[in-house]
Formats: sequence, C-alpha cells, structure tokens
Amino acid sequence: MSTETKRSMCFWCKPRCLLDVYIKDNRLEGVSQPPIKGCPRWRRAKEIFYHPERLRFPLKRTGERGENKWKTISWDQALDEIAYGLGATKERYGAESVAITCGTSRTYEECRTRFLNIFGSPNQVGQFHI
Repeated sequence: MSTETKRSMCFWCKPRCLLDVYIKDNRLEGVSQPPIKGCPRWRRAKEIFYHPERLRFPLKRTGERGENKWKTISWDQALDEIAYGLGATKERYGAESVAITCGTSRTYEECRTRFLNIFGSPNQVGQFHI
C-alpha cells in the first residue's frame, strides 16, 4: 500500500499549526510542517502515538495509594465510576465544589468550559486567569 498524505493540524499547542501527515496501512508514518517557523512538538508525534508504555485503556488502582498496583477496566466501567463520583460530590457538596485547573490552555479548553457549564460550576482556573 502506498503512503497517503493528509492535511491536519497539531493540537499540542495553542497556534494549531498546519501539518502534512503521512499514513501507510492505517498507521502514522511521519509528519512534516510547511516551511515556516514553528513549534517542534509535532516532530515527536510518531514516538508519542506508538510508545510501548502509552496508556491505551483505563486503569483502576487496586492497592493503596503509592503502591503502583493497577488493573485494566473497561471504558464503560471507567466512565460509570467517574460519573458516579461526580454525581455524589455534586449531591453532597454542590456543583461549585468541582473545579478544573489547566496549564497553558493547549488543548480542549472548549470541552472543559462546556462540561463545567452543564455540571453547574463556574470554577475553571488556569494561567489565562492570571
């Protein structure tokens, strides 16, 4: 199969640089950026996507905190447990007891904001509030 080139954008920083992405057999083969100055994060894309220690499934702690004991759970179980925990916190302490903090607003700030709006909490803080 030949290598296919697709246009994409990098989501690791705020500028969202445009990239050429090279795909072969449904796997990332490489990434290049048009000849402009830009962030080098995209150069590590293949390493990040296919690193042998990259998490690909939810883990649940089975031992005490700090023991580094985990078991694999399903996505459905993970989402159900998170939803239950958030619901219990909201019921016991109110929606405003939940807050989100973020760094330099590199990814998905719209999702965080939307989640908090639906949940009922105004408590999102990060470097953009400074």
